[in-house]
Amino acid sequence: MLASIGRLVATQAIAMFMFSVGLRTNRQVVVIMLREQRWLVIRALVAVWIGVPLLALAILYALRPPPLSAATLMVMAICPGVPLLLRKTSRVHGDRDTALIVLLTTLATAIVLTPLWALVLDRITPLDLHFRMRDVIVVILPTVVVPYVIGRIINVKWPHVAARLASVANALFIIGLGLIVVVLVIKTGLGLREISVTGAIACILIGFGAGAIGYFATPARVGQRTAIAYAAAFGNPALALAVMSRSYPAKAAPLIVLFLVLRTLSFVPFNVWLRRERKTQQGLTYA
Repeated sequence: MLASIGRLVATQAIAMFMFSVGLRTNRQVVVIMLREQRWLVIRALVAVWIGVPLLALAILYALRPPPLSAATLMVMAICPGVPLLLRKTSRVHGDRDTALIVLLTTLATAIVLTPLWALVLDRITPLDLHFRMRDVIVVILPTVVVPYVIGRIINVKWPHVAARLASVANALFIIGLGLIVVVLVIKTGLGLREISVTGAIACILIGFGAGAIGYFATPARVGQRTAIAYAAAFGNPALALAVMSRSYPAKAAPLIVLFLVLRTLSFVPFNVWLRRERKTQQGLTYA
């Protein structure tokens, strides 16, 4: 029951956030990024879809955490496209335009690549992952694509209305986020007994390593590299939960929550380093 409520609230909160993003996004940003920064986008997709899953496989093979922990971490590695990427990137002064285009292209390719990775993993590993393209579409369409498209249409047709609606949508997102925190705290408490030491260590290593892969994937500006680092390091919890629920319906949510918390903590030193890099680059710019 609690998991169902948490999933519903999370879905609606993410939808409201993407709706507000669509209401505020300038179409020219997406067009310019795809036209002038296509190699940056391609490098980002390679980091997300090849570098991160291979890193996760290597770490899980080396540490050999319990099967449930291994399956959860692997699913998180092949379910990228967290909608909160834009918010996370803005907080650390990353490039928001890069974050948006990487988010959109990652979600578009996830429809094919997430099920493809699941098929590969099912053949080469003992992980029991069963889901199809339809399972991915069912998550991505209502939570990301449809709200964003509706927001864009309103933005183009009625820009004055879009500005007001964006504030309302963002407020609803914040309320939903608060409810999610309450549910997650309870679920985390219920799931503590499911976590293992090797699973926790693997999560931290994968999170930090994935961020490094994203950051060094392209010789771009610090702000753009920061956006790609976050895109690589943080998976889509709604999609990961949908995938895990097919094989481990009772225990999926607590572990995903715990691993998200650990992954966030693993990024604390990374954020400190990013601030130093940004200051260094700014100093070189003004010198």
